[in-house]
Amino acid sequence: GQVLLTITEHTGVVHACQLSPNGRYVLAACDGNVAMLWCSKRGFLLATYRGHVRPILGVVFAPSLPVIATGSRDRTARVWSLIAEPLAELEGHTCQVISVAFTSDGARLVTGSGDNTAIVWEWLSGRMLVTLEGHREMLMSVQISPDDRWVLTGSADCSLKIWELRTGRCERTLEGHWRWGMRGGFTAGGSS
Repeated sequence: GQVLLTITEHTGVVHACQLSPNGRYVLAACDGNVAMLWCSKRGFLLATYRGHVRPILGVVFAPSLPVIATGSRDRTARVWSLIAEPLAELEGHTCQVISVAFTSDGARLVTGSGDNTAIVWEWLSGRMLVTLEGHREMLMSVQISPDDRWVLTGSADCSLKIWELRTGRCERTLEGHWRWGMRGGFTAGGSS
């Protein structure tokens, strides 16, 4: 493939990045405890998200709202407007927040942490809805099925778990992966 755009203006290591659902924006978390929003066509910097006191490790666009979320080594997740207005700070993990994912309507956020748990949040109120506990090591990835029924977590314990989003019940554990740090996902129909 051909390189369409190279962005080199980051302040150091890029820890996480994501392309927006409509393809117009690139969101990147980099050293300096910031995330940056770029125009994907021209490479212009559109916004800088400042507020975390440790590096940002995870970023995500809400699929249906003009908001993004960040997860940080400072043990918090934050939700921001696209123009970098802080909307919510979510505190509840005892270790770094590594991965973040929104439900399809953008009303709930799932955070995966180095404390071996994931938390489902109603981010606008800041309310913790359910904690997903059962992994033996840090969570490296969280994903939500397109139908918002399931949460998939990937852990350094070399397992994947599928949880019911509403209740937090673990439906299935998939073990036998050779290396930690796996990432998983769902098909458009909602299955893993």
